[in-house]
Amino acid sequence: MGSSICPNCHYDNSINENDNLNNFNDDYKKNNKKSEIIKITLTIALIFILALLLNYVLTLTKANDNNETITTQSYTSIEELHKYSFESLSVYYPDSFGSTNSTIFYKDNSNINITFSIITDDEYSAIINSNEVLDATLNSNINVKTYANNNSYGYLLDYNNSKYNIVINYVNDKTIYTEEVQTSIGKILNSIELK
Repeated sequence: MGSSICPNCHYDNSINENDNLNNFNDDYKKNNKKSEIIKITLTIALIFILALLLNYVLTLTKANDNNETITTQSYTSIEELHKYSFESLSVYYPDSFGSTNSTIFYKDNSNINITFSIITDDEYSAIINSNEVLDATLNSNINVKTYANNNSYGYLLDYNNSKYNIVINYVNDKTIYTEEVQTSIGKILNSIELK
């Protein structure tokens, strides 16, 4: 018969092979453009997601700076530090120390401690007049006065209309009051922040 359509596969034999090839090329080019658009869109979406993740991580890091347990640069090794607050002061101490309302103490020997108190103007003057007092700095920018007694030394801080007396008590035994303990106390004092 005169039909150009195959009865088995229904191929139209009247269509020129060149026409078929051109149609195939046009379809391929259209599909290839769609594929490129999809690739570009996915790349942009991936970059956007990565930027969101980076922002989230930075936000978490900033939020952790305000948490009670942090790490600070004043400690050479990475260790957990706990925040202690007294009135307008905050300091950070490591796990080897504990705290009460007005004291940070060494867990292995509580006679080694840092006590915080607010004193009157008269008490402040009495300490200055009865001791050799030197000017000092804590945390590189907090001006204090320092003095020493038997088995203790202290810092006087005049801040926010209050006079603080920070006293470090220690035992005169180098096997207990080791260089490591002294270093930790120094780091605690140098982590002081004013609110």
